[in-house]
Amino acid sequence: MTLHSAAEDENEYFYEWLKHSPGLREREDQIVRADQDKDIETVSAVLSLRKFYIQKYAHAIPTNTALTAIADFAPIIEIGAGTGYWAFLLRRRGVDIICYDRNPPGSADGSNRFHEGATCWTDVSAGDDSAIDLHPSRALLLCWPPPHDEMPLRALRRFRGQYFIYIGELPTDVDGCLYVVGPNKPIRKGVTISHAFFEELQQGWELQRCLELPHWEICWDNLYAFKRRARLGHKES
Repeated sequence: MTLHSAAEDENEYFYEWLKHSPGLREREDQIVRADQDKDIETVSAVLSLRKFYIQKYAHAIPTNTALTAIADFAPIIEIGAGTGYWAFLLRRRGVDIICYDRNPPGSADGSNRFHEGATCWTDVSAGDDSAIDLHPSRALLLCWPPPHDEMPLRALRRFRGQYFIYIGELPTDVDGCLYVVGPNKPIRKGVTISHAFFEELQQGWELQRCLELPHWEICWDNLYAFKRRARLGHKES
């Protein structure tokens, strides 16, 4: 597998996003207007900027604060790691993380539709959510699991550990990264979840931490860290 290289003190993706962030609101307005006019070509053209970076790096944009927060939960297993960009940055910090993807970009097994033409930034093993069974003591990390897919729900139900880190969209109110939505507030439903996945979180997991991430246009992804709720009559060791 061909791997990228980068300087030790760089988070390339964040700085690439930073260059384009001043035009974020304008691009969002273009998308909204084009969508209302059913102008699919304009929508696709505007989204092509973020698509280029998502294919090369990841859907979510790492920050030092987010990486530090994840490191607190090590050791970690990541499922659906894509190019492994987040794991690449975490490993440079000395974090113990292993990662799997059903089709690691650049592998001989076939192309990855989310990262066409890309290669991995670090070692990403071929595997699906069944790999969770091999590492029961690690915290679970899911970063932008595929939309309209049962993988995140399967992974969460399969996982037996205490800590779950989710990077992606959850239902939020107009103010941003709230996990529990207040009454009578408009709700944005995230594209990376299903209703069943959200119900599983609400019933079995307690939010420990929420960090807002840099966003591409029309995205509301953040970092959420959960701890498994203690079962009735069960004492944690």
